[in-house]
Amino acid sequence: MGDRISINDEEMTIAEQQQYSSQIDFVRNNCMTSVLLCLDRQQRMVLILGGIFNIRSNVGAEILEITQENFRKQLSRAKADLIQFMDNKCGLINPDNPCRCHKKTKGMIKEGLVSSETNQFYNSVRESIASVAQQKNEQLNYLLEHRYFDLFTNQPYKKLKDKQGLATRILADPMVRDLFHL
Repeated sequence: MGDRISINDEEMTIAEQQQYSSQIDFVRNNCMTSVLLCLDRQQRMVLILGGIFNIRSNVGAEILEITQENFRKQLSRAKADLIQFMDNKCGLINPDNPCRCHKKTKGMIKEGLVSSETNQFYNSVRESIASVAQQKNEQLNYLLEHRYFDLFTNQPYKKLKDKQGLATRILADPMVRDLFHL
């Protein structure tokens, strides 16, 4: 999945892990971003839209100007590549893997790559993607679907004189009875 910068792993005590918890979070978040950068541009876009933001294939395909089938296939491949990489490397996923966020953090602190100054944006980050993605996705789906269903709900309809007869006829239909096991 691409070349990676190697940082020496150094053990941290529990006290150090508590002391440097914000730096460990910073390193973990940047690592996750870096892992995404190991995917090619198209895989990243598909994975972010479909896998992280849970955008439906019809919307994702339209955004990327590809077919829905192609979007689903590319999403499947991007997920497989990401899972394969993380299964073989990331200690968050597989405890038998050697990579640990706190070990990388200690090495980065020692090399002057991570300090409270380098993660100055940390305090401004208040929400995770997961905490807002579902709500935003539901809002997007509503906006997109509302346009279509609004056309149908604004259609005029004819008032029926025999409403009871219509319901009885619908419920007596063998296909409806079979469908709903009536």
